Amino acid sequence: MERTLAGDRDAYRVLVERHSHKRLPAGLPHDREPHDAEEVVQEAFLRGYQKLGQFAARANFGTWVYRIAANYAIDRMRQRQKEESRREAPRVQDADGIETTR
Repeated sequence: MERTLAGDRDAYRVLVERHSHKRLPAGLPHDREPHDAEEVVQEAFLRGYQKLGQFAARANFGTWVYRIAANYAIDRMRQRQKEESRREAPRVQDADGIETTR
């Protein structure tokens, strides 16, 4: 981790290889598709690299990147729920002012 924090990209690649095989998305609230879980893992490591300056050296890298993955998965789930709710049938009022679905 020290080499990664010093800017060594190859050292980060080693961390990714070491931690990505640990079924990182297991238990995360990710989508139903296997490729979605892979995307969560890839995005977690990308975000982890981008936020290396925020890494607390006393923390475990695996735990830290898992938390990034969990947060990203939750964000994706919330975004999908918003998109699905927007796609629902529009509600309109009839002549009596009662809302109905078209």
